[in-house]
Amino acid sequence: MNGIYAAEDGQNLTSNNNITHTTTNNITTTQSSSSENNAKYYEYQTDVHAAGEGTPSFTNQQITQAAIDVKKFLEGNKYLPEYITINGIVVNQATFLQLLTQTTIKINNSDNTTTPLITVNQPPAGTETTTPRTLTQTEYLTMAQNIANYIIDNGRAPSTVGTVFGNIKFQSLLYLYSRALNMHETYGALPT
Repeated sequence: MNGIYAAEDGQNLTSNNNITHTTTNNITTTQSSSSENNAKYYEYQTDVHAAGEGTPSFTNQQITQAAIDVKKFLEGNKYLPEYITINGIVVNQATFLQLLTQTTIKINNSDNTTTPLITVNQPPAGTETTTPRTLTQTEYLTMAQNIANYIIDNGRAPSTVGTVFGNIKFQSLLYLYSRALNMHETYGALPT
């Protein structure tokens, strides 16, 4: 369990705008490029809540399970789902990246507090230019903190993240952190 690859063999990761995805919790959502077609997604992403309803939050385990589902979906279908369901709440890819990075950091710090749902906007298109290499735990944890800081400062996910071996695009970051949490679930520790 040494390190984690940013992408496998030059894989070109894309998104699909219309898919139906069933999670291991047997929650099926039809995903569309229009957030208006998904009331729960639209409601939470615009911070409109019913009276007395607080901001949703997720446990590390709920986010890890969603990461496992996304990894399986991507490896089986060769594209990323446009929206991801976590504990019955649908989020966009950018919000999912924020949740993935926060959970990775929390797991590393043995922090079991929940992570609140925040609105994160999708990034513009980015270009990946990397030399194949394995990220160390220190590198992907530092990168997770940098991504979290970027999201807080800009209200959107980064289109690319610079590393010592080049730029990693947004879609590859989703896969990278989904794989890291999958490995944590499988082996009981984050990849080293």
